[in-house]
Amino acid sequence: MEPLEIPCPSVLAERGFRLEWETADHLPFLRRLFFALRGPESRFLPFPEEQRLAFLEQQFQLQYRQYHSAYPDPRHLILTAPSGPAGLLYLASAETDQGPGLRLVNFQILEDFRGQGLGQALLAEVQRLKMPVILSVEKQNPAMRLYHRMGFAPYGDNGMSWAMVWLP
Repeated sequence: MEPLEIPCPSVLAERGFRLEWETADHLPFLRRLFFALRGPESRFLPFPEEQRLAFLEQQFQLQYRQYHSAYPDPRHLILTAPSGPAGLLYLASAETDQGPGLRLVNFQILEDFRGQGLGQALLAEVQRLKMPVILSVEKQNPAMRLYHRMGFAPYGDNGMSWAMVWLP
């Protein structure tokens, strides 16, 4: 599949946001985003704080390597606000029942930027590509509301998460 150009949605560009390809310079941000998401979940672990943080770092490294090795043609994009990185959008090619499509591998917005329409604008830009989009989302993830609003429908259930699809 040819590389896809995913422009920064104009509604975000007007506010000073931009989409850029992920580079090694983004690693501190990616770590911070991972710790912001998974850190609160890890508070229940029966580890001293130092061990808990080491565990989170190990989990971050494993996830980072997985995302960067599992997909032959990843599109790892970073959403950057005027003040610095604000989120990420990881896409990869996927075969769907409807033919070639995209997999939404990872999609996160820093908490300070949530509720401002960023996620909706980015998903709408992906949908403008007119390709089926599949994703997996934990059932308790608040992003489920956004996915439903954007027309994604469940097509599979593994107990903890939904497989969802959007069709053009």
